[in-house]
Amino acid sequence: SKFRECTHVIAAIRRRFFEELFFGCP
Repeated sequence: SKFRECTHVIAAIRRRFFEELFFGCP
């Protein structure tokens, strides 16, 4: 569930700071 965790974290981050910087997990 690494991809799921990363997506969750990235989603929270991109929603606050980098909305265009982080779109998903590589």
